[in-house]
Parts: sequence; structure tokens; C-alpha cells
Amino acid sequence: MARPANPEKRKAHVISIRLNERDYFGLTLMSRLHNEPMIAVVTSAIRNSFGTDYGGLWIESNEPPYKMDLLKDLWDERPSDRLANMGFRHAELMSLSEKSIWNKIKADPKYWHEGKAEPDAPATEDRLWRDVLADDWEKLVPED
Repeated sequence: MARPANPEKRKAHVISIRLNERDYFGLTLMSRLHNEPMIAVVTSAIRNSFGTDYGGLWIESNEPPYKMDLLKDLWDERPSDRLANMGFRHAELMSLSEKSIWNKIKADPKYWHEGKAEPDAPATEDRLWRDVLADDWEKLVPED
């Protein structure tokens, strides 16, 4: 079944960065050279850096594939699914607030098949009711 349109898809985040004169000049030149706005150049550079072997979003594994693309492994359109993916696959990367939300989810039987939560049943990906979690997401996440 297709997922409904998600307003998160349109959400953009604003960040501020401080550049030294040389880097700002280089960014300006690159923007002019490629006839692109600076934000397009910066966004492209960030996206390209995700895939680099040095400093990219790769994690070593003892099983094939030996290098895993974290962004590909964890990304989902729904923020509730992103949090669940992190909880199941890479909980060590969660912030304290994400861990707190994840612990609430793991303890609530309504999000799990058979209505059993930890410690009565293990929290595994195949047992999570992802649609129920997505429906409750706004109630689980504290407002900014």
C-alpha cells in the first residue's frame, strides 16, 4: 500500500556556517563558475561528501557488504520510521532525546504485534507496527 504524502518531505532546515575568507571566496567562484546559487553548491558538496570513503556516511561491518551506507540504511520519509531504523540498527547514533522516545516506544505494547512490549517480547523490526507509530508520532515527539 502506498504511503500518504508526508509534510516532512517539504520541510527544510536552516543552518548557519562561518567560513574563512578563502573558503567563502572559493564558494563564490564555484557558484559563478557553475552558474548556480551558493546554496545549490553547498548542498551538492554536502551530498557528495556522504559518499566519500574518507569522512562519508559509511560504517564498517564484519559481514557482507563490508561497508554500509548509513544514510541509505537509516533514511525514510517518515521521521517515525527513521527513529525506528536507528533504534533497531544503530542505536549508538541516537541522541538522548531520541533514545528516550525509543524507550517509550519499546515499552508500549500498542506498537508491537501480539500486544507485547519489552521485556515480555523482544523489540524486533518485524514486530513493530510502523503505521501505528507514524499515526502517534506527533504525540510522542516533544515540541521544539
